Amino acid sequence: MKKMIPLMLAVPMLVAGCGGGDSKERAFFDSEPRAFYTVEYDISATPASDDAVAYVTYTSPGQTSELHKVNVPTTIKAPLMFEGSELYVSAQNPNSSPQSTVSVAIRVNGAPYRHASASGPYALATASGTCCNNPQ
Repeated sequence: MKKMIPLMLAVPMLVAGCGGGDSKERAFFDSEPRAFYTVEYDISATPASDDAVAYVTYTSPGQTSELHKVNVPTTIKAPLMFEGSELYVSAQNPNSSPQSTVSVAIRVNGAPYRHASASGPYALATASGTCCNNPQ
């Protein structure tokens, strides 16, 4: 009987532990598959020149990335964004000219989603939203 006591205690604990995790984990696996989107961030600046640059920060799947002195115009692709993902892009013009402008745009599956422009010395343009509703 003494040898059976540990076994008698272990079996109910094993059976109780077979519940399949917490409800959030079960909800994730039981839910419908999520749709994925291709997000593109367009960055441009004026006056246009061969050496035009901008400081850029943007979100990609699961993280924020920062790039320094990116040649513009440029497009940065963030594939596999899912509904509910935060979308964000900002670009700062390192130019001190009062006539300089920097522009950013977000496209989702090729369609315009958000855009912004800013003018002046060291201008900062920011566009953001939640994937993938309410285009503007």
